[in-house]
Order: sequence, then C-alpha cells, then structure tokens
Amino acid sequence: MEGAASNPLGKAITDYLHNHSLSLRQFAMISGVHVSTLSRLVNGKRQATAAQRRKLAPYIALPEDPATPALASGPGWSALAPLLGEISSGYDPLNISCLESQIVAELHKYELFSQTPEGERIIRTEFPGKVSQVAGIGPLISELEEMFQHYLALPPAAPERPVAGSALLYFVLSADAIPDYLFPIGYLDDALAIRLVVGKLRRIREDSPPPGT
Repeated sequence: MEGAASNPLGKAITDYLHNHSLSLRQFAMISGVHVSTLSRLVNGKRQATAAQRRKLAPYIALPEDPATPALASGPGWSALAPLLGEISSGYDPLNISCLESQIVAELHKYELFSQTPEGERIIRTEFPGKVSQVAGIGPLISELEEMFQHYLALPPAAPERPVAGSALLYFVLSADAIPDYLFPIGYLDDALAIRLVVGKLRRIREDSPPPGT
C-alpha cells in the first residue's frame, strides 16, 4: 500500500492493465507512450511529462498534478484537471472541432489495435459487459450494438472491420473526454466517435467497386 501511495500514477496504469487484461507493450501501442517509459512510470523511476499525461489521460484517471491548479470539484473533473490544465487558456474544452480531432486520433490507434488478436478479444469479451453497465442512452447503445453485430459479421480481411472495431474499442477502453455524469453532454464524445466511424464506413462502401467488376 505504501508503494501505491507514493506512486499513484504507477498504480493507475497497473490497475488499467489488470482490468483490461493488457500487457504493458499492448498499452504502449494504444496510448502512444513508449513501453520503456511506461515501465519507468509504473516503477516510480520517473515523473510523467505534460505530453505523456495528455496521452495517458483518455485511459486512466490521472492523479492530481501539484503544478496544475484545480479547475473544478468532483471526481470527474479531478481526473480531467491535469489534461485541461495543459491546454492554452484560449481553448474551450467543449469545442466540437477540437474534441473531434482528439477522437479521430484515438480512433486511428484503435483501428490498428483492433487488427491484433488482443484487440479482437477485448471487443468480443468486454463490449457486452460495458453495454450492460450503461443506462439511459438508448439511441447510442442501439448504434453501438448494431456496430458490434456488423463487426462480427464482417470477414477478417474486410476493410470496414477495423473501422467498426475502432468505435467499439473507443467505447470499451477510452475514459470519456467529458465525464458521463454530466448528462447528456457526458456522452458527446461517444456519439461523435460513432458519427465519425459511420461516415468513414460509408466512404469505404462508396469507394469499393460493385461485386463482379
């Protein structure tokens, strides 16, 4: 317990790996933080830089950074504070275009991860459980469940499969960019992720030649 108290970031990373049955190398792939850096963070041999905290923020509740002033109160905002504190004062954290840029970057990483055996395992085994934990957002869940069935029906080599998988992994693995308890805007990032993926799937179908040509 003493080690966890002295290295809360290391414990947060370790807990995330355990909860999602991920290795440190797999987490490095989806977070964009080098595996050797993650190892030193977990072992308490270095402090995370501002850039590393921004990369880790979508996945774990970051411990409070003493150098970052509190932005608000409550568990959701305390998790966001280290990330938002690094953003320039002229940036609105609810600005849609900036939020979309963040989501697009996450979806790209998840497209790659969904093509690995571990990514597919997470989609197949963790998505149903995550859906069962969510209530009060019927239309969003309906879209996600339809995406899940579409993913399962696609052959492994289909170009649409990793795109659909990216939306499912975003829902399962990413900590929300906006806390869910701020209903309804708490589900804005999930809704935007689905919209972006649906648009990309539509473009793939439009660009694909008709069968037999």
